Amino acid sequence: MKLGIISDTHGYVDPKIEALFEGVERILHAGDVGPGVLERLGRIAPVDAVAGNMDAEPLASRLPRVLALDLAGRKALLVHRAEEPQARLRLERGDLDLLVCGHTHRAEAVWKGKVLVFNPGAAGRAMAWAGRTVGVLEIGKDGIATRILTLDG
Repeated sequence: MKLGIISDTHGYVDPKIEALFEGVERILHAGDVGPGVLERLGRIAPVDAVAGNMDAEPLASRLPRVLALDLAGRKALLVHRAEEPQARLRLERGDLDLLVCGHTHRAEAVWKGKVLVFNPGAAGRAMAWAGRTVGVLEIGKDGIATRILTLDG
């Protein structure tokens, strides 16, 4: 299963994203979405999203804060902040395969025990001090492959 992972768009969808997410089966948005983003991403692939701390109404109340997902038989949790109590608890218990988060605007893929914590970084123009990035995950029977893709340059 090929997934496009994005966060912190803050209302902006870079035109490069369509090509970078070509062939993804699903898109996960880890919060701070902004207006119009889900509709644009939905033209590429089905989107699952959570609300971030900067999402305003009515979007904030439409989106969950935490979303549990089954991704090709892997237990995943989608949150904006990795510090969400449910995310911390499930990391401690080790009953996840994948935690997807955003908020920090820094892309990283880190293994915490047997759990992959994946942050695609920030794709929007707001606060893009760490560079604008998205991620692609490929989940197969042998594991999870990660890629961080830049939107700058």
